[in-house]
Amino acid sequence: MARTFAPKEHQGGDEGQYLEVAGEYLLVGTSIKRDSSRNKKDFLLYRFEVIHGPMKGRSFRERIYINDEALWKMGRMCEAMDQEDVFDLDSNREVWEATCNRPFKARVKIKSDPSNASKKYAEVDSFYKRVTDAEVNVMNAWTAEAEAAKSMDGNSGSEYGGGGNSSDFNDDDIPF
Repeated sequence: MARTFAPKEHQGGDEGQYLEVAGEYLLVGTSIKRDSSRNKKDFLLYRFEVIHGPMKGRSFRERIYINDEALWKMGRMCEAMDQEDVFDLDSNREVWEATCNRPFKARVKIKSDPSNASKKYAEVDSFYKRVTDAEVNVMNAWTAEAEAAKSMDGNSGSEYGGGGNSSDFNDDDIPF
């Protein structure tokens, strides 16, 4: 039997889910998409989600450029999440494993789009290396919960979706 889709029944699902308030947040990267700007500069488009507090569940997208002169931002993000292992920036798998599902703290600002002042977007202003013991406890609890959920889903460590082991996926199979 064919599945039908009625677009008018599925509109506006994400409204109100994006982060619209500046502040300090505990975040986690939940997805990455590799892309290039109009100026042909490569970047990773992350989806960051708030994992604690009144804005929990809200998200925003952030570009992390991976050209040589912009790698400082990737470095600061990795430092904030205590990621010290070397990884291959050209490998989708290694970037995912090194930087996603790893909580960190950052200050987020809300900016206006230069071409449309009424359009606002969130952007990481700074990454924090130092966090309080309470924040460490929240991040550790989130990580433990995420690991338990993966185990219960039968994904046995696969962050890429579809079940199975992450070694079953080639870089081209990763959904970003």
